[in-house]
Amino acid sequence: MRVNGSIRVIVNKGGGRTEYGEPIPVVCKKGKHIPGLVRIVTHHHKGRYEDTTFKVSSYEILIEKRAFSGNRIELYLDGCSLGEYEVQSVEPLASYGRIKIVV
Repeated sequence: MRVNGSIRVIVNKGGGRTEYGEPIPVVCKKGKHIPGLVRIVTHHHKGRYEDTTFKVSSYEILIEKRAFSGNRIELYLDGCSLGEYEVQSVEPLASYGRIKIVV
């Protein structure tokens, strides 16, 4: 498989409250880099909301078939970080032996 980027799964640990009602901070742990093929579906700065603009982007990532579970990932393209994204869908492509992740 051709590879042009990678992902890192972000796992949140902890959180909640103690027996005295004090908050317990959430600790974010990042996993190892998983190589994959990153495809840009949408990427532009045309979003507008009350005198401000924002970036609209979505990506599809193909990785080798493996156990994958995660709600957030950090996305890299050609060695540069594109940011952290929420996983929208995970679809196994059984005939190709790959997993398609949409963020």
